[in-house]
Amino acid sequence: MNKKLIIIRGCPGSGKTTFAEFIKRACSSGSAVHYEADRWMIDNIGRYQFDAKKLGYCHSRCQNMVEEAMVAAIPVVIVSNTFTKASEMKVYLDFAAKYGYSVTSLVMEKHHNNKDIHGMNEETLVRMENNLRQSIKLR
Repeated sequence: MNKKLIIIRGCPGSGKTTFAEFIKRACSSGSAVHYEADRWMIDNIGRYQFDAKKLGYCHSRCQNMVEEAMVAAIPVVIVSNTFTKASEMKVYLDFAAKYGYSVTSLVMEKHHNNKDIHGMNEETLVRMENNLRQSIKLR
């Protein structure tokens, strides 16, 4: 069976989640899963509530869920996080190698006026964009 890990990276508001869910829906039922750290920032009534103190926990949960999906040999595993530094993808690349998944990495660019639901300040967004650009140039 050809197993695929799709990594979707980009700055907040670039459309990572929307595109990941599009890919998941395009796959046959049960053959794809999608995880991202933001999933664990949703409160009890379904609202996104960013909390920087929870980032470590959220990323750990995302990593655990991706590994569980690979252990279960789900054919398509999609993970969408900012991944503004190439090093942030390492754990997922290691999982892919360990469980026999080929990898495709996509970078989402923000050339549109999508809303950033994260409420990040301009300085943080500029830093993330610069990190992402540097990361892409290094490859």
